[in-house]
Amino acid sequence: MAAVPVPRLVVVDYAEEVSTDGLRILLDRLRVHAQPLAPVRVLLLTRTASGSLPDVLSTVSKRTTAALRTILDGTDESDAARILSREQRHTLYTVAVNKFRRAWSPASVVSAQESVPDLASGRYELPLEVLFEAFDHALSDDDGLDTDRAPVDRVIDHEQRYWDATAPAELPARLRRHVVALATLATAGDDEQADDLLTVLPDLAGTPAAGLRRRTTQWLAGLYPGPGKLNPLRPDRLGEAMVASVLVGHNDGGQALLNAVLALPADGQVAHSLHLLARLSATDPAVAGTVAAILAAGHAELIQRAETVARGTTGRPGRLGLATGLTQLLAGNLANQVERLVAAEPGNTTYARDLSVSYERLGVVAREAGDVATSEALFAGAVDSRRVLHRREPARVDLAEELSVALCLLAGVIAKPAVTALKGEVVSILEPFERAKTITPKGVPMLSWARDDS
Repeated sequence: MAAVPVPRLVVVDYAEEVSTDGLRILLDRLRVHAQPLAPVRVLLLTRTASGSLPDVLSTVSKRTTAALRTILDGTDESDAARILSREQRHTLYTVAVNKFRRAWSPASVVSAQESVPDLASGRYELPLEVLFEAFDHALSDDDGLDTDRAPVDRVIDHEQRYWDATAPAELPARLRRHVVALATLATAGDDEQADDLLTVLPDLAGTPAAGLRRRTTQWLAGLYPGPGKLNPLRPDRLGEAMVASVLVGHNDGGQALLNAVLALPADGQVAHSLHLLARLSATDPAVAGTVAAILAAGHAELIQRAETVARGTTGRPGRLGLATGLTQLLAGNLANQVERLVAAEPGNTTYARDLSVSYERLGVVAREAGDVATSEALFAGAVDSRRVLHRREPARVDLAEELSVALCLLAGVIAKPAVTALKGEVVSILEPFERAKTITPKGVPMLSWARDDS
């Protein structure tokens, strides 16, 4: 693609999920092969609310050549693709209603006398919300419009009627939305993955329900197109809202269900779930609370699995899907909620130390994958957590030495001028223990490193 000698528009969707190094290599290759007669324009599409990771282009710019940096410095960021004026909302709504109606009845149109809902609300700045409103209008009687509810919820109701009309008769009505939500959350590449996924629901678990799981899989496979056996409800906003509706309908906020999904044997299903939950947690406080509770309690196991998958095995290269999904969660906005849950047990330093270890381990995975910017964000998270612990109990040598290790890790991925301050912090932390002769073999090399001016 990079060397094709024709004018090109290259669109990178979900750019925030691409590693910094991978994106840098792609952009530099496109730059090298661009010509006046074969120019290249690149459009990066991001879900900016999915976390507080560093801006995509700014991190690439820090790690690339001067030639590419010059180009990146002239880039434009725009919300024009998603923010609509009042006039644009009205036009989009009217055109969409006509098109949706013609899909069901070719002769149907919106009459000139037919009223258009009030689209002044801030939610209708988003084109997708206008389309949801139009979809609901097209499928509803005028007298049946329920404009008090969010358009996305009304569209899900229409989908529910479709599910109820096509699902296996023996699949309980209360489970139909659940199984579609599971397919959207985790997807499934084959029959085995689909069977494992449906088994997380107690009503569909076990040998007696095997036949119903097969029939449910066949039904789900025909619902929505895509590359897998089971594919998600699209667009993302609709699928995420539907997943959220299922989770909040559980007394525990969906914790048990999510724990079962995140324990699935297929790494790809777990990775897909983590990415969706990262996006959903950025916009839904209830789901964010549930996911934060799960991470606070089970992050160590997920990190261990992500490390194993990232390393790979003989004949099977490492894969970063799990690591990047966890990174979005632990280095994004959700990290604040996880930290608050940890802080709720101030006397339990083991809990907070485990979280810091997870930051460090995931940072190492990102560093080894070449994503230095993300590793910096994760190591910084570890440093912040360990500083809190050290300040709480400054006389504990183990906490002081662990903070020093975290500072050393951070120093390995940041610009050299900033390393001096980190080394100075290590010296100030460990010298009192050296004078008291309580420093341990773990702290000695850290102090030696910090005193080294090279």
